[in-house]
Amino acid sequence: IDMINRYATRHVLQSKQMIMKNSANPSCEHFLDAKFFLNEENPRLNCFLVNEDWNRIDIKNDSKTVIVGGKNVGKSALAQYTINRNIEKFQKILLIDLDIGQQICGIAQTVSATVHTRPLIGAGYLNEITPKKSMLYGDKSIMTVPHKYIECVKQLLKFCAENEEYRNMPWIVNMMGYQKGFGLELTSVLLRLIQPTDVVQIQH
Repeated sequence: IDMINRYATRHVLQSKQMIMKNSANPSCEHFLDAKFFLNEENPRLNCFLVNEDWNRIDIKNDSKTVIVGGKNVGKSALAQYTINRNIEKFQKILLIDLDIGQQICGIAQTVSATVHTRPLIGAGYLNEITPKKSMLYGDKSIMTVPHKYIECVKQLLKFCAENEEYRNMPWIVNMMGYQKGFGLELTSVLLRLIQPTDVVQIQH
């Protein structure tokens, strides 16, 4: 609030005292320099809305569900939602993250496999879950060395396929967001390697 008011050309926000006057958590809000809202206060502030189609995704013990789509369409959110919705039923779910630019739990510029035993709350890296296997690609652009990216995915999938424990748990595969031109060809190659039971495509 202070920063915006300091640099704005005119007064934009109310003072902290006015904003927090009717708050149920004034001390927390003052300490964090933030404002907490309940959905009931203003439904428009509810930023995350679940698409009803997401609940139609049915996974089984032997499922290999691949989530594809362009950049920033919600692939990671859907993967996380699917894990959280099914974790109580299966106890363990394997997340294979092939998005080198924005890993759910791993480090950027890698592909990784992570076993989840509890819900993912918030950003994945805040959950302190260490991948079981991580392969370093070393760049944020797949176009730099595409054959190296494919080799990293091959090695990761080989590790998962050879692990007895992973054969009896659902796989959720979060794909990269590069889906046009060469990216579409690369997606086809990855799907042949993964041999999925289900492919879910998200569009804007």
